[in-house]
Amino acid sequence: MARAGRNRSARSPVLLVGSGSYFANTFSWQVLLAPANSVYSLENPQSSLATLSADTDGEYLIQLTVDNSRALPHNTTFTLTLDSTLTLDSTLNKHGSHLNFADDIVPLLQTTLYNQRTCQSCHYSESDIEAIPVYYDSGNLNVYQDVRARVDFNDPDNSILIRKPTRLQHGGGVRLDLASELGRSVYSVFMDWIAHGAPCGNDGAICVLP
Repeated sequence: MARAGRNRSARSPVLLVGSGSYFANTFSWQVLLAPANSVYSLENPQSSLATLSADTDGEYLIQLTVDNSRALPHNTTFTLTLDSTLTLDSTLNKHGSHLNFADDIVPLLQTTLYNQRTCQSCHYSESDIEAIPVYYDSGNLNVYQDVRARVDFNDPDNSILIRKPTRLQHGGGVRLDLASELGRSVYSVFMDWIAHGAPCGNDGAICVLP
C-alpha cells in the first residue's frame, strides 16, 4: 500500500517520502499535474525518497506507485503546493536538510498562531491537565528525547507528533488544520525535519545527550 503523506505547502526543492508504504519493493514517483509552463524535475523517482525541484509556484499533483514481488501495484496521490514566499519565524524559508529541533521545531511548538494557543499551553510541566504524555517547556530537560520518541522515521506522517495535532482525537483538538495554508506549511516542516533525521541542533540547553 502506497503512503506518501498528505497535502502539503512548501518551498522547492521538496523531499518526497514513501518509506512508510506497506509491502512495497519498488517505488515510482510521478507528477500528474503541474502549473502551466513550469519546469520541474524529480530526483531519484524510483526510490522511496525522491526530491521534487520546480521553478514555478502553484499546485503539483504527485503520485506514488508501489509494487511488490506478487505484482500488486497500488498508488496514492497528494497535492503539493509550492510557495516561494512562505515565512514563519524564518523556519519555512529553510530547506529541510537545514532544519533542527532547537531552532525550528521548538518555536513551532510554542507559537500562538494555532487559534491563539500554543502546544505548550497544555504540554507544560505545571499544567493541571491530567495525562499529558510529554512537556514542551524549558523545564523539561529531556524535551528533545521526548519529542524524538514520538517520531516514526520510517513513516513520518504516522508520527504521533504529527498525528495527534492534526486529528480531533487530540485532547487539545485540531491544532494543525490541514485545510489551511498555515497548517499545511507547519505539517511540511515537521515532515521535512523527520525525513532528514530529526537533528537537534547546537543548543546545549536543549540538545542534552541521554
